Amino acid sequence: MNMVPGKPWLRPVKLALYGDGKYRTVANTREAVECLMKHWPGTRGQAYRVALQTCADVMDGRMGPDSARDAFRRAAEEAAIEVIQ
Repeated sequence: MNMVPGKPWLRPVKLALYGDGKYRTVANTREAVECLMKHWPGTRGQAYRVALQTCADVMDGRMGPDSARDAFRRAAEEAAIEVIQ
């Protein structure tokens, strides 16, 4: 399986990442990695680490893109970041 990291997810994830009324939409695995590494304001616990590993696995073609999306959402929930979509 050879996945394209920039291929859009079926459903993007919209997060209330920068404060009230300020959102970031993450639409693919590459954007998820950037958000996790450069813009993550919350808890970097177990779900965060799993999300990074899952994104790496997707980028290496070992998993499908939906796995990265699901792991990214769980990391946001763990960090108490509001998930809009």
